[in-house]
Amino acid sequence: MGYFKGWVSFLCICSTATNVEIEVPVPSDAANPNIRTSMGSAAYAPERDAMVWKVKSFPGGKVTTT
Repeated sequence: MGYFKGWVSFLCICSTATNVEIEVPVPSDAANPNIRTSMGSAAYAPERDAMVWKVKSFPGGKVTTT
């Protein structure tokens, strides 16, 4: 099973969010999912039943996918 997740920054194009952390819920029976990102890093957090995606800097007006 695959998922495509995308995020759009609604910040002003001249603004930047820093140290962004996005938590995406996954089924509790997930077994070590393979996660790829185009920006930042992501890891499966079984204790939270979630994928946690961390991005150091997220510029305004940008579209990003995991």
